[in-house]
Amino acid sequence: MVQIGRSWSWTKPVKPCDSCQPAVRAPGAMRQRFDTAGLLREPVDDFLESFNPKRWKRVVLSQDVEPWVKNRQRQRERAQLRREYEQKVHDGSWPTQETLVPLYPYQRAGMLHLAFTERALLADEMGLGKTIQAIAACATLQRLGLAERVLIIAPASLKAEWEEQIAQFTTLSQRLVYGARHHRLPLYERDSAPFFTIVNYEQMRYDVEEVNLRLRPDIVILDEAQRIKNWNTVTARCVKRLESRYAFVLT
Repeated sequence: MVQIGRSWSWTKPVKPCDSCQPAVRAPGAMRQRFDTAGLLREPVDDFLESFNPKRWKRVVLSQDVEPWVKNRQRQRERAQLRREYEQKVHDGSWPTQETLVPLYPYQRAGMLHLAFTERALLADEMGLGKTIQAIAACATLQRLGLAERVLIIAPASLKAEWEEQIAQFTTLSQRLVYGARHHRLPLYERDSAPFFTIVNYEQMRYDVEEVNLRLRPDIVILDEAQRIKNWNTVTARCVKRLESRYAFVLT
């Protein structure tokens, strides 16, 4: 079973035959589930639900099938979650804004893009408010119960700016991480960490394993991500090892 785009077809090791269609080579009971072009006639989810590996011992599913199905399922879940969120905002159950100041319409669109895409890129011109959009997205996920700890990685010169923006736009707790490594490591303990933990790229060269082990962030934000555009650098390789469900890349 192989996936071609969004279509599925049957294949098995046989002697090449230019005139044979893939579906023709499938076992009899399986053959009717595919058309003459070898494409699955029914929804993929229905096929997989009824698939019995003990019955179809000669059928092997590609290793790409399970991740593809899970990814599609999560896309549906995110779309449903966004509909529910916006409905609650519309009927007044939840506030219109997750920040202390209103967002511009384009900023709200950026916030929703980040919050409901899971791993997303936000590329805006300077001065358009990438920071507030990311903060608002984090606050939204916190309201939904999907985020308890956020790791912000920024150039060292911008850490104080993040501190100011978070204090200006939300009441969520935060901490800047400074000092020698033995002073930094206790600050990553998840139970005592604030909602936002702000670090710089250079620190992640040494702290990435401890961050994964202790802080276990739900969201990782990479600010000025063009700073690691060369993926072969030590810093870039360390950043790629960070583990989180949500990742926001700002540039």
